[in-house]
Order: sequence, then C-alpha cells, then structure tokens
Amino acid sequence: MNKETEIEKIESVDIKSNTNPSESQVKELEKKHGKLTKVKVQDKDNEEESQYFYFKQPSLSILRLAQKELVKSRDTVAYGEIIIKNCIVNGVEAVLADEEIMIALLPLADEFTTTKIATIEKN
Repeated sequence: MNKETEIEKIESVDIKSNTNPSESQVKELEKKHGKLTKVKVQDKDNEEESQYFYFKQPSLSILRLAQKELVKSRDTVAYGEIIIKNCIVNGVEAVLADEEIMIALLPLADEFTTTKIATIEKN
C-alpha cells in the first residue's frame, strides 16, 4: 500500500464514528454545516486520550423542539440531548454508545446553540 492510498483511506473514514477528524475532514464539515463549535472530551485519568466533537448551530425548529420538551417536562437533560443529537456532526456513534461522553457534553449544550452574541445598547 502506498502513501496516497493510506491518505485516501484515512480521509474516507466514516465521520459518524470518527472522534478525531483530520483538518481536511473538518473543512468538509464546515462547508456542509457552516461554522462549527469544537468540543474536547477527555478521560480525567488519561489526558492523552482526547476525543473531539464538532457541533453545528441548531436550526430554529430544533431549538423550538428542545424548548418545548424543557417546558413540558422541566427535564434539562432531555433538552440537552435534543440539542446534542441534532447538532453533532462527527462521532455520533461514540456519543450514543457512551453515556459518560453524553454526560460530559450535556452542560455545554447551550454553548453551541449560537455563534453570535446579542446585547442591548442605549441610544
């Protein structure tokens, strides 16, 4: 196997299971989804084993769905899960398979709901 074939193979890794995408894969994700928020998840006992997850900004319909669930059940975990499951663009399988990753991501769900900041200013 030559180096070109190796590189092609690496680049074609299924992004749904990939928790450490290459720069070119991230650029492709950005082309497809727009600006992304990068989140690092690591094991407290092994800082060298890090996983990186990228999140797109949720649409208004996803925000409405999450808010509706929050109002209905007052369940902040359900709210966070809706945001995470609908906004994650890589490593989906890892998040769904590992509850600890989901628990680590839940407090950050609001952080990637927007890439803009609004403030009120006096005239």
